[in-house]
Amino acid sequence: MSFPPSMPAGMIPPMSIWRQVHFSFPGDCWIWQGPVNGGGYGIYCSETLVRSHTRAHRLMYELLVGPIPDGLTLDHLCRVRRCVNPSHLEPVTIRENSLRGESPHVKLHRTNKCIRGHEFDAVVYRSSGKIQKYCKTCAAIRGKRIRDRKKRSAPC
Repeated sequence: MSFPPSMPAGMIPPMSIWRQVHFSFPGDCWIWQGPVNGGGYGIYCSETLVRSHTRAHRLMYELLVGPIPDGLTLDHLCRVRRCVNPSHLEPVTIRENSLRGESPHVKLHRTNKCIRGHEFDAVVYRSSGKIQKYCKTCAAIRGKRIRDRKKRSAPC
């Protein structure tokens, strides 16, 4: 692929995008140098587009690869939010993207331990169809704390 890659005529003027991308070595991240949003994702601003503000990585993927399938979002395989290299992006479901993340909740989900380090020893099936892991040890601690609080606040 040439740098910058060529784009179809009538789209966005190539230099308006490519001036905001830092290329290093082939295969490395293409770092967005333009504006970023509060979450750290690059934002492309254009007066010629219907969507005047769009996430830079989504725009690059759509221009160089094609449309993002309905119901899917782009996962940064490199974990760099400012990366706009389409070879570092993969269309996945929102659930899959969340489970690939590094949030404390997801890390706990992977370890099969609660926040206090106890093994999850029960599974609760909610009426919504969702499955929730359950720590009986922590539930017992919470129950005791609630009962003790009620005893202290109860009139004699």
